Amino acid sequence: MTNSIRTLAVAVIRNGDRVLVERGYDSVRDQHYYRAIGGGVEFGERAVSTVAREWREELGLTLVEPVLLCVLENVFTYEGRAGHEVVFVFTASVAERGAYDRSEIEGNDAEGVHHVAVWVSLDALRGGSTPLYPTGLVDLLR
Repeated sequence: MTNSIRTLAVAVIRNGDRVLVERGYDSVRDQHYYRAIGGGVEFGERAVSTVAREWREELGLTLVEPVLLCVLENVFTYEGRAGHEVVFVFTASVAERGAYDRSEIEGNDAEGVHHVAVWVSLDALRGGSTPLYPTGLVDLLR
């Protein structure tokens, strides 16, 4: 991370009372967390294109009809470094119907980073000890 603001696009996929999120871990704080799935907007790329590309690259899934839910600002610390993001949050579904029946979905992006997505109930996200990022997203998922 640098001393700049990063622009991200993420999507939330719902399946009844569950949402598909990525698991993460901050080793400095020894904290597990969940995050909405997506990634960085590249120069000249629209946020809606970014979110579709990131889901395809990270998990091999095709987003269907992404709709902008909101834009969140996230100021945080990760691995001991300060971060600042503006996050376009979309809702969508995925074309691969089998994804809704799997408990975990794994993939590796072009940089070799391993991604693990899991279905988590909204109740667990609201009342659990594992936070969902970006901050404020769990409140919007009513």
